[in-house]
Amino acid sequence: MEQIGAGRRILRRNPHRIVGTISFPTLGNADREWESVVERDAYAIIGYCSEVVGINTQPFSFTYESGTGKKATYTPDAQILFKEGREILLEVKPAIFALADEEFELLICSRI
Repeated sequence: MEQIGAGRRILRRNPHRIVGTISFPTLGNADREWESVVERDAYAIIGYCSEVVGINTQPFSFTYESGTGKKATYTPDAQILFKEGREILLEVKPAIFALADEEFELLICSRI
């Protein structure tokens, strides 16, 4: 996996997409960008979890080789930071667009 720098910027000028920002007093009031209502709602829930100390949206991009051998670029929706030092990458999708278990395993295996 090759990290290729900062994540992408949220597109603001698209008539077919609702985007915005959300901030949390408990996390320093910095605005976190969202590009779907599902993302906004996920961040609203996560941001008030007492174990969360940071939410970085679109934190970075990296290239990987997929299970079919093609190179691709991926930017996670968010990086969630926890008090004990653990962090996770988050991809927010409506259930209808979620990957099937075997597709998810291919993505994870391609990153290793």
